[in-house]
Amino acid sequence: MKHFRLAGSTAAIALFAGSAVWADVTPEDVWQSWQDLYASSGQTVATAASARQGDTLVIEGLAFTSEQPEARTAGKLDRLALRDKGDGTVEITLSDSYSAKIEALGEDGAVDSTTDVTVAVPGLTGTASGTPGEISYDFAAPAATIAFDALEGAAAAAPFKMTIEAVEPTGKYLVGAGVGTAKDIKTTFAATSVKLSGTGTQKGNTTTFAGTVADVAGTGAVNLLDPVAMADLAAAVNAGFLVDGSLTHGAFDFTADVADGDSPGQVAMKGAGGELTVALDKNRVLYTGASRGVTAAVTSADIPFPITLAWGEASTGFQFPVAKTGAPGDFSALVKLVDLTVSEELWSMFDPGKTLPRDPATLIIDAKGQLTLKSDLLAENAQSLEGQDEPDLNSLSLNELRLTLAGAELTGTGDFTFDNADKETFGGMPAPTGKLSLGLTGGNGLLDKLVALGFVPEDQAMQVRMMTAMFAVPGAGADALTSEVEFKDKGLFVNGQRLQ
Repeated sequence: MKHFRLAGSTAAIALFAGSAVWADVTPEDVWQSWQDLYASSGQTVATAASARQGDTLVIEGLAFTSEQPEARTAGKLDRLALRDKGDGTVEITLSDSYSAKIEALGEDGAVDSTTDVTVAVPGLTGTASGTPGEISYDFAAPAATIAFDALEGAAAAAPFKMTIEAVEPTGKYLVGAGVGTAKDIKTTFAATSVKLSGTGTQKGNTTTFAGTVADVAGTGAVNLLDPVAMADLAAAVNAGFLVDGSLTHGAFDFTADVADGDSPGQVAMKGAGGELTVALDKNRVLYTGASRGVTAAVTSADIPFPITLAWGEASTGFQFPVAKTGAPGDFSALVKLVDLTVSEELWSMFDPGKTLPRDPATLIIDAKGQLTLKSDLLAENAQSLEGQDEPDLNSLSLNELRLTLAGAELTGTGDFTFDNADKETFGGMPAPTGKLSLGLTGGNGLLDKLVALGFVPEDQAMQVRMMTAMFAVPGAGADALTSEVEFKDKGLFVNGQRLQ
């Protein structure tokens, strides 16, 4: 769980930033709510002074610290002002910037790396409303900037610097009581654009990067348990800890320049948009991400010409259960790369005569099913799988298989169920029941072209054709083949003929 706990330390900075606009119905309640929220995330808060000045509660010299085995965090904010507006809401203003330091620790307790974080939010306005048990917060700012300055070791020799700027950020938080002592936090946010830039140095090579993402918007939900409960992630998830967030964005561009004395180069990328979704709760862990309308170019002194790629859509996603429940849980997997093209210079390196069609390539693998966990996937000893019972695979559906390349296309769909009581019939795999349908068009034509180019020897091509004749039958149209693989009655059938 080391990476999770370290990520938690880093997340404290985001919590510190977001909390600056959280409040209750009175300034005093606001301040108490803020302290309670920090305590619920395992942080200690101290102040140099706190006093009423008319309708405003002013807190000065605010500092927070967090101690964990893998990291320690310390931050400070010079001034926070909470003004009673007299209408049941509270106005929040704060210093234009605040800072924090995160020290990642090794197993011996020594500092592995140090990251200085500075958050600048000049002109931020925040308002809170609602009741002490359920508080709503609205905020807006002309811009918000977070600067990271990371150093390797106690005294750095290889710094990493990055700045992220959100232009015209707006957002809304809703903070309420969660399960037990947890805090239930829901949020929406948006920004006209997000810009990032930075440099990194490693082994004498310096990389400089910059990028812009337009129309960023998202939602998030967290049920945050107390620090004691969060010490065991598997137990925390079973007790109600959850994270659920989504992000969408518009057009983006990114460049990275590598200043290598021997072979300097550049990567440039731009696209039309994309989205990201992540979730973790007692039922599942989920991730999906997609980018659309992307072009990328790579140049380097080591290659004679730029390499250019483009695709219509690239998506990945997965979902699987994480808790031992005794009941089947859903899982899914998705890989999608649609309309991939490469530059003609790259094609011409191995096919100068244009024997192969330059048609865009596509790969889609979309599968889902159910499995039953016999151990908590997030338990400490589950990471190595030692001493863990293997999960039962209950069902598997291939919603779509599609590979389109150089004039040929392979497609497939299938559905299976599995008998986990029988792992002998098929050599340790639970006995399946179901059918897989495959189709191939343009396969023989592609094979002929590969032979003509010298990539496949004629004798090997003949072996491929013989194997294809054994496991496939002619389909509709020219150069079309189909195959049906079926498991039934503890046997394997291909196109109706029993092979096992």
